[in-house]
Amino acid sequence: MSDKPLAEKMHLKPAKSVAFLNVPASLGDLAAGLPAGVTVAQEEAPADVILIFLADRAEAECELPAVKPRLAPDGALWAAFRKGNKTDINRDSLFTIAADSACSPAPTCPSMTSGRRCG
Repeated sequence: MSDKPLAEKMHLKPAKSVAFLNVPASLGDLAAGLPAGVTVAQEEAPADVILIFLADRAEAECELPAVKPRLAPDGALWAAFRKGNKTDINRDSLFTIAADSACSPAPTCPSMTSGRRCG
């Protein structure tokens, strides 16, 4: 596992905005470790970078199309999910779901859990 901070892995730089969606309570305040100058986008506001936590394929199929309008032009969408066959999604299935949602696939950050908003 990498020792890089989350902000560095996600290429967050000053003057960029980020949105964290479906964050599990067990992860605490993800904004606490952001570099100076990076802002957290308010609910429903556009963001340069979005990190969404997904529990399963149904949630991904529901959430990804809804997230796309919030993504700034040339923005980056990151998806976090449980790895190790603990869910029915993986990097490859998320790429397909993202493409079907008219989102360009971005790298994933596996091994996280997710809250639920769909269904």
